[in-house]
Amino acid sequence: MRQAVDSLESAGTSNRMRPGTLVAGRFRIEGDVRSEGGTQVYTAADVSTEGAIWALRIIPFSAIAQGPARLLQEVTKTQSLRHKNLVDVEAVGREADFLFVATELVDGQTLRDFIDAKRAEGRGVSLKGATNLVAHVSNALEHASSTTLHGALTPSQIWVNRSGRVKVAALGLAAGVPSLARQGAPVGAADTLYVAPELLAGAPASQASDVYSLGVILYELLTGEPLSIPYRAASSLAADVPPAVDGVIERALSRTAEQRWISTAALKSALQSAVAGPPVATAPLAGAQAVSRPATVPVGSPMLPPSAASPKAMGPTYPGAPRPPAPAAPMPGSNPGGAPAPTAGPAYSETEERWLIQKDNLDFGPFSMVQVRTQVERGEILPEHTILDNDSGNRCKVKEFPGLGDLAKHAHRRIEQARRDNAEQRSQKTQKKKSLVTTAIVTVVIASVLGGAGFYVLSRRDGGANRLASRQEEAEVESFLKGVKIGGMKATVRRGGGHHAGGGNTAGGPDDFNNDSNFGDATRGMAQGDQTLDDDQIQNTMMSNYRKLIPCIAHAPGMSTLALDFVIRGTGKVSAVKVNGQKGGPLASCVLGRMQSFNFPKFDGSKTIASWSMSMGR
Repeated sequence: MRQAVDSLESAGTSNRMRPGTLVAGRFRIEGDVRSEGGTQVYTAADVSTEGAIWALRIIPFSAIAQGPARLLQEVTKTQSLRHKNLVDVEAVGREADFLFVATELVDGQTLRDFIDAKRAEGRGVSLKGATNLVAHVSNALEHASSTTLHGALTPSQIWVNRSGRVKVAALGLAAGVPSLARQGAPVGAADTLYVAPELLAGAPASQASDVYSLGVILYELLTGEPLSIPYRAASSLAADVPPAVDGVIERALSRTAEQRWISTAALKSALQSAVAGPPVATAPLAGAQAVSRPATVPVGSPMLPPSAASPKAMGPTYPGAPRPPAPAAPMPGSNPGGAPAPTAGPAYSETEERWLIQKDNLDFGPFSMVQVRTQVERGEILPEHTILDNDSGNRCKVKEFPGLGDLAKHAHRRIEQARRDNAEQRSQKTQKKKSLVTTAIVTVVIASVLGGAGFYVLSRRDGGANRLASRQEEAEVESFLKGVKIGGMKATVRRGGGHHAGGGNTAGGPDDFNNDSNFGDATRGMAQGDQTLDDDQIQNTMMSNYRKLIPCIAHAPGMSTLALDFVIRGTGKVSAVKVNGQKGGPLASCVLGRMQSFNFPKFDGSKTIASWSMSMGR
């Protein structure tokens, strides 16, 4: 039940609430979680739903900057937002001299804790992991942008739960509780580290201010260090960061909002393009008109329109940050400022990669017009897809874009005709196959009668051999177990990043046992692409199959403990194993071969990294 209530039944909040205190007649305080920006967060049981547990944030009126009524209205709007990367808001209400917000209780750690754990290990998050995490945060903010902006995005408001899913919290609170934006900085750094310059000057939150905050977080993810002065490029601090990523970060950190990426979605797209590297050059179409355009940063993406009236628009935040770009040419077919739509040839280079294609709310590109036309002709870009000018931000349907509409229509007809022709050819082949099959069946029946007797004799012989081998192996297992006391069987699923001792793996790539980038698939919606198995599922499967490992152990004399680290793919199959921290050798190879026959449950995710151990005493 989702609700906004206005109740005056409870006492004030001059002191922290004691366990057992009932808020709004519904939420019973169970324990203290943390203090944050003048607010207090508790765990609370919902007595209306048989004890469901929520995170209950108590916001005293004294911590609210613009009045409780306005904050209550703003946060109530967030109750309707549902996205896999957002912390769900269950209830919002008012009690005496405080507001309360009941939200999903995330079983995991904040991004602040996650980064600090990496720093303690002397490293940052991998480039792939940071890019994936930024994509998830961007997806959450983009989904919420039509309802509210964040304005207080810091690592303490981003969570990574036990399965690796990224979740953004505290939406709608920044305007009323601005002190939340000053949370989450590492020890020794300024508490304004993640706050955009215009917010410090008193301006309201905007998409550009969230871009700035996410840029600072991205920098810290990659380098393991907070942003500082003098500014040092991320590529100079982290070996796996390409220089193209520096340009993406610097543009996000521009002092003026107008010079940043237009949204966190644009930042995400630019970062992914920079990580992927420059696309292969494509030859221009005959007769294409080439126009020279000034470069700004290594990748292109929509940018907020520059303010020509503001002299500050020319001032970058850090040395090396990008200068304002030259005004972009309008998209063909658009009508800026009331001017007539262009009818002449294109005023842009056919090979300039400035076009994004939006399919199913995802951006692809940037592409040159040559690449766009090629994809249209192949049917990969459809008339109903949206084409976006990366320089000007103008957009329209592909079917409305001059020169592409007819091309898309003809391509669709051609592809549809080819599909029908192929279907007809398949039908003809099917008829021929039926005739051949009829003849073959007669032949097979005769051959089966002749060969049946021989097969019966041979199969009985082979079956007897298999049963003999099985009995021998079972005897070996029973003989081993008679003199060994088995115990301490325990399974755990690894929930965070980092490596277990020993490193490496017996199969797969070097990152198989690394959870740094296991945040789920950022391109998939809601509860898709980021599932993992839990401890009980691992334990049940191992308990059903561990006897199959005994023949491997029997040939490793003196072993008293078997400690396994292994990787399970979404198919339920094991792809890599370490035995007692060792990645290779006969024992590890034997265990891997046998565990590949274990049927773990399938799950909608990339992988689950698990451990299982047992002791063997005599």
